[in-house]
Amino acid sequence: MEANELTVKSEKEAVPALHILGAEDDASLRTLEGLFFSRLGVAFELVENGGQGLELLRQDLDRFNAVVSDRDMPGIKGEEFLSEVKKMKPDIITALITGRQYDESEIEELRKAGVDHYVYKPYSLDTIGILVGKMKETLAAQHSNE
Repeated sequence: MEANELTVKSEKEAVPALHILGAEDDASLRTLEGLFFSRLGVAFELVENGGQGLELLRQDLDRFNAVVSDRDMPGIKGEEFLSEVKKMKPDIITALITGRQYDESEIEELRKAGVDHYVYKPYSLDTIGILVGKMKETLAAQHSNE
């Protein structure tokens, strides 16, 4: 094995596992997301709203490297929640789950507010699998830049 192969292998092994914080106010969708993340082999914790999510992050900011949030929740809305999360931890990977369709200018505004990815409802295991794959790619890219 050449030295370059060994270096690449060591870097891949050092990439941290994805640990997602999910915020969803609808109990049935929260259960569904939990089932999907479990099937995909992803570590996750789910809360009922953005306020609970911010509190959990304040307690242990390094526990999560990704956040997935519903858009329409009581109290703080998904976009606001993810924007606050990015202020706390700029490199955290974020995704918004929404039933609302966005045009290109709105998507650009979401990105400026700190939304890295978005998923439209209704979603499937395959859709969440694609999202998780993108999050893992982003995590690996962040880690290789360190």
